[in-house]
Amino acid sequence: IEKLESILKTSKDLEGPVLIHVVTKKGKGYKPAEENPDKFHSASNFDIETGISKKEKTIDYSKVFGEKLIELARKNEKIVAITAAMKDGTGLSEFAKEFPNRFFDVGIAEQHAIGFAAGLAKNGMTPVVPIYSSFYQRSFDQVIHDVCIQNLGIVMCVDRAGIVGNDGETHQGVFDLSFFSIIPNIVIMAPKDFYELKTMLEYAVTLKKPVVIRYPRGGEGKIKFDIHEKLKLGQAEVLKTGNDITIIAIGKMVERGIEIANLLEEQGKSVEVINVRFLKPIDKQTI
Repeated sequence: IEKLESILKTSKDLEGPVLIHVVTKKGKGYKPAEENPDKFHSASNFDIETGISKKEKTIDYSKVFGEKLIELARKNEKIVAITAAMKDGTGLSEFAKEFPNRFFDVGIAEQHAIGFAAGLAKNGMTPVVPIYSSFYQRSFDQVIHDVCIQNLGIVMCVDRAGIVGNDGETHQGVFDLSFFSIIPNIVIMAPKDFYELKTMLEYAVTLKKPVVIRYPRGGEGKIKFDIHEKLKLGQAEVLKTGNDITIIAIGKMVERGIEIANLLEEQGKSVEVINVRFLKPIDKQTI
């Protein structure tokens, strides 16, 4: 740090443009973080002496996605995975080990990740590209120009969709449903639970269209869903029937819809809950 400060001070005294090339080493000076930079990219409470997390690791949407993608890739050699420097965060670590020739880390370059995916799709591959919701904002132009105008079969998995807690304000995934929904030739899905994420991913790789699957940070909620209707393009599912009020929800908010319906029913209301599943095309008939 002292050397860096010295160089910055020196650069002020030099005439003309100055380029300072600095290698960013994550966790510099703290051995556990130096050895596990991805793990400490977004760390929960941990023991300062050992670097071991105090929070018990539970299964989350990213891990479920990664495991299902491996299962699909074993059956379909056209499936490839692309990450923008977030292999661990998006659940692709095991995929990279099993399919090193079908895994591509393009670095912190979300625009290139999508442009690269378009090139692969044009040549018959089925690219799956998990990127955090807030980082998909950077590749908005490529999604329109390189993928959707050409109607290419790319599966864009939007991880960390919605509120992200410890990941911080810059990572809040609150705009993706809005900006993706205005793009032509795109299919947008969001699962209510792990099972639905698996079925959506399995369905998406067969569609041969631009597909967005969005899912939140963390795991499932407390409600276990009994109903899982077979996926059909643009078709919602009715989870509860009722005559007084209809709650329409998608993704993680479906569980909230059920919770609210239960509260209203305690007050004597008859409540219907619809899991939209597809934001685009949306099921106007059911709604």
